[in-house]
Amino acid sequence: AARRSRRYRGLILHRRFHTFEVPAGGVTFRGEEMIGTYTSSEWAERCFCKTCGSSLFYRLTMEGPMQGTHHFALGTLDDANGIAFEGEIFIDRKPDVYDFAGDHMRMTEAEFLASIGAAS
Repeated sequence: AARRSRRYRGLILHRRFHTFEVPAGGVTFRGEEMIGTYTSSEWAERCFCKTCGSSLFYRLTMEGPMQGTHHFALGTLDDANGIAFEGEIFIDRKPDVYDFAGDHMRMTEAEFLASIGAAS
């Protein structure tokens, strides 16, 4: 999944760093007919602009308390200032170039999948 994310966005996904999370029901869209979806795993789908192909977000699709949670790329915001770096996911699959210092949450692929209730 981390490798797929790097290829999809050019970066590894970082919880609340490269993406920010919005709970199910916490977002509405205008022009929803312009959003395309691609089932990228058993637990999530990636959504993109049907006009230009730009990545918009990924959404958790597996049953459970996290179903419907959206993860938006920071690049979708006009101003991402003030969003705190809270942690990294898929740390066991990250390239060496990603080496964030400091005391923050770090989760392996298995830990992240378990946290959202997805099978590893």
